[in-house]
Amino acid sequence: MPFTVLGIVLGLRWLPSPPPSDTAGAGLAGLDLPGVLLFAGTLTSLLAGLLSIGSPAAWYLLGTVPVLAALLVVRELNCNTPFFDLRFLAANPVLIAVFVQFAATTFVFYSLFFGLPIWLEEVRGFDARTAGLLILPLTGLGVLMTPLAATLVSRKGTRPALVIGSAFMVAGSALLLTFGPATPVLVLIAVGVVLGVPNGFNNMGLQAALYEAAPPERTSWAGGQFQTFRYIGAILSSTLLAAVFKQRGSTEGLQAIAVVLTVVSVALIVASVAMRAARTKRAVSLPQAP
Repeated sequence: MPFTVLGIVLGLRWLPSPPPSDTAGAGLAGLDLPGVLLFAGTLTSLLAGLLSIGSPAAWYLLGTVPVLAALLVVRELNCNTPFFDLRFLAANPVLIAVFVQFAATTFVFYSLFFGLPIWLEEVRGFDARTAGLLILPLTGLGVLMTPLAATLVSRKGTRPALVIGSAFMVAGSALLLTFGPATPVLVLIAVGVVLGVPNGFNNMGLQAALYEAAPPERTSWAGGQFQTFRYIGAILSSTLLAAVFKQRGSTEGLQAIAVVLTVVSVALIVASVAMRAARTKRAVSLPQAP
């Protein structure tokens, strides 16, 4: 709460006021509410369906996903102010790549944040406090790596930060395959340190890539969708954990998760190398000669 209040005060003091626009004060009147509902309904049906696989309800839920998705596409293509601007995304493939990479990165991290404590408590027998301390390197080192990643991005661009972070992600995910009931605590901590590096590099690199790919006038929209893809990654990670662990954590389940995360991390390296974060060209309209 204190940090939230401080953020509001500092924002009111230092952030620039938005320029006046025709939609100012429109409130909910300018919101694409049907698009929001269809988008949420599509994701909810997908999540519920994946979590229900094995029961008859899963097929009904998954069957509604393409229907809702089709309705979403029709709605957004015929809306003047779409919530999910498909035409804009089609014209900006780099932005799509940033969104997908962020969802994949979040998928890896949330699978670790939620999956490792389950394994540490139920397989290794640690209490909740000890399990939390053992995964602290994932978050703590990410905080420490962020300034270093920011410096690298400012000097060399986004690609080196993303490649370095994804390489550590591959290494850490693969090292999870070595975990077992007798793995020493120091090894658990060391792997956590390896996995903490990409928490800073990938997040910083993808945020910088977002600002490079999005036109200035669409930055706020792109930032909102960026966070939407964060939660898509979180949803998919919850689905993976539910499918693998089922009712109880196990070493076999953790190793299955490690295989999936390693494959996703390798794909992130490929995407990081291939991505060209093209800077947006600002069109300048010159007055015509009389």
